[in-house]
Amino acid sequence: MVLRFGEKGFVWIEITAEGRAAHGAHVHLGVNAIDRLREALDRVSALRRLAVAMPASVRDAIARAKAVSEPLCGAGEAEILSAITVNTGIVTGGVSPNLVPSSARAAIDLRLPVGVTSEAVLATLHQELDLPGIKWRVLRCFEPNHTDPGDEIVTCCAAAARTSSARLRPSTCVSAASDARWFPDGRNPDGGLWATPHNMGAPDEYADIAELAIVSRVHALTAFDMLTRENRASENRE
Repeated sequence: MVLRFGEKGFVWIEITAEGRAAHGAHVHLGVNAIDRLREALDRVSALRRLAVAMPASVRDAIARAKAVSEPLCGAGEAEILSAITVNTGIVTGGVSPNLVPSSARAAIDLRLPVGVTSEAVLATLHQELDLPGIKWRVLRCFEPNHTDPGDEIVTCCAAAARTSSARLRPSTCVSAASDARWFPDGRNPDGGLWATPHNMGAPDEYADIAELAIVSRVHALTAFDMLTRENRASENRE
């Protein structure tokens, strides 16, 4: 299990390409929508190289956790936590190999690390996707968010994990999204213990029941500890 203090944001987009139908033996009379779509997808993929202004505390925490978090979540996790990732999840177009397709469509999942805003990504997309026959729209959009690794909620959660005999790993971010994405303004700190995911997005995705029980206990103890501290602070003020 790994203590997580932040998560990547994401932008889902849909790209549609329009062409002109023709027979495959007379490609000079048509415009291939899939070819247009391929160029647009190449430009979206180039977002992986966009600069990331990640806070040093977050970058250092990801680096410290790498040796133990990657055996759990896969080699390369630290790299994708620190960069924009691009996943083309749907591509459709054409009706027959011998016909020039007049339309094509793709849906893409962009994941944004801490240090990259959706505003910057969308501005780049507006510039790069200004192409003939290409239209695109945003399907979903959430900012990355994080709580400083030294924040009270993170340290309380770590303490609760130790008292629960949890085998606590170093804290890091998570590449997936949680309900914390609904509170991006920084007034609601985010931190918690995550069960180890197995086969995410693949057949037989699962988490261990034993870990789920520990996670529930740790989160309950964290809430109790923080509320108890708040009550004591309130009494002292009175």
